[in-house]
Amino acid sequence: DMQMPIMNGFECIQMLRENEKTADIKIIAVTSFAMEEEKTRILETGIEAFVSKPIDTREFPKIVERLLKRKTK
Repeated sequence: DMQMPIMNGFECIQMLRENEKTADIKIIAVTSFAMEEEKTRILETGIEAFVSKPIDTREFPKIVERLLKRKTK
């Protein structure tokens, strides 16, 4: 979630990418901010997918499945 308390999603993504143990994990950003400018900013962090709230419970598992089938970096 990009709007977490204490540490926002941008800080979390940066922390994960800087740690060699977590640098290659797949990240799906979840946010209630669906404006194109915010989506672009989020995608520029290098995440693998973006989902806006409310989450489509039929589509979300498909996104996860697609990411899990991709080869790691």
